[in-house]
Amino acid sequence: MQTVTFTTSSEGFAPSVDSVSLHGLFVSTSLIVSFSLLVIVHVILALAVANDVTRLERSGRRVHYLGSVGWAFVVLFFGLLGWGAHWVMHYSTFRDAATDRSTSER
Repeated sequence: MQTVTFTTSSEGFAPSVDSVSLHGLFVSTSLIVSFSLLVIVHVILALAVANDVTRLERSGRRVHYLGSVGWAFVVLFFGLLGWGAHWVMHYSTFRDAATDRSTSER
């Protein structure tokens, strides 16, 4: 809450804002902006991973453990950690290239 005090001067009443209330206003605004950006980044990453999983399924590659909605929720809640897990399982050299093709093509 912003505190405004009025002091008497030669010009009449002049409002002055307490520096502590300005700091609180700045902190709360920066927290709201930071959280909003975090949510936006998580949503964008989740949509990108859902699109990628759908593309992998269409190309015939095996998707590990979850479908597109499942991977989207993992990335939505865990952010870059979830995106990293998706990348390691589907694109890194740690994945098993022999099981990349779906079982219907074998």
